Amino acid sequence: RNVIGGHFISATFGALTYKLICAYPLLKPAGSAIAATGSVVLMMLAGCFHPPSAATGLLGVLGPDWVKESGLMYGVQAATGASVMVVSGLVINNLLQGKKYPTYW
Repeated sequence: RNVIGGHFISATFGALTYKLICAYPLLKPAGSAIAATGSVVLMMLAGCFHPPSAATGLLGVLGPDWVKESGLMYGVQAATGASVMVVSGLVINNLLQGKKYPTYW
């Protein structure tokens, strides 16, 4: 839940930051700091802290044009990618004997 939730929260907050804050030229330099810091705070409040996910929120502001044009759909795209990673980890790790993944959900 930390991986999927963290990426979804961060990507959605990054997209919102780009739309609401980076629209003003004077605030654009602060947009990346707000996106990364706000993502971390929201993940901690939601109980799904995954530090690498803060970079996903940062991509919402600094990423390529297709990310910025995706808007809030960027959150769904990031969560889908994170879900694929988690499912891959579940399948691969549970095929090995003596391993149980996840140990905590």
